[in-house]
Amino acid sequence: MNDDLSKVGTAVAQSLLKILYFLFVWPFTVWLKSVTHIADMEQNKSLSMANIHSNWPLFTFYKRFFLDFLLDAMSVLTYFVGVIVAFVVLIMGFKVGAGYAFGGFLVTLVAAYYLPVSFMLMRDFIQFFIVAPLRKFVSWLTKPAQYIDVNAVVKDRELNK
Repeated sequence: MNDDLSKVGTAVAQSLLKILYFLFVWPFTVWLKSVTHIADMEQNKSLSMANIHSNWPLFTFYKRFFLDFLLDAMSVLTYFVGVIVAFVVLIMGFKVGAGYAFGGFLVTLVAAYYLPVSFMLMRDFIQFFIVAPLRKFVSWLTKPAQYIDVNAVVKDRELNK
């Protein structure tokens, strides 16, 4: 019986710790990942057209710029710009009242803290719903003719008879 109670206590403690981590630490780790990613891109010079060796260099550049660099750059800048915007909201809020000023200040800081997570979600959705189907289509287009199943429609019709 005591062993079961100890497991329940451990499970509750771990659950609370994971929830607190997810709420308070995880957005910062996402931001740090963006910082690291941008630093790696600069070190590898992956945005340079001279380092792009694909069949479609312009599309590769656009993909790297818009999905890899731009969303990470916006994510990195959110903490700096968010603090500035929060202070502007604080100063402008005093025209209405001190409660509104401090409330707007805190809401702006919280929104800026979680904004990198939304940028990463946006990147993942774009990757999943736009880039992945395009890659699949391009892969299909680049297959040699001997690997394309031309008789697939005929086989499907024969199976459905």
